[in-house]
Amino acid sequence: MDPGELYIGGSALARGYVNRPDLTAEKFIKHPFSNNENDRLYKTRDLVKWLSDRNLEIIGRIDR
Repeated sequence: MDPGELYIGGSALARGYVNRPDLTAEKFIKHPFSNNENDRLYKTRDLVKWLSDRNLEIIGRIDR
């Protein structure tokens, strides 16, 4: 598979950055596959690819 950006989510995900609503809005996006309006995903800016054993390999950063 082609590499792509890693997004993370779940019940332990932070709510955002303290006193940085601009950065929170940029990095914590609405979860596109959830029916819950409050669910968010975090854009990690890590570039990853799936391996044949179903593990992810981090191959770099998107922002560098």
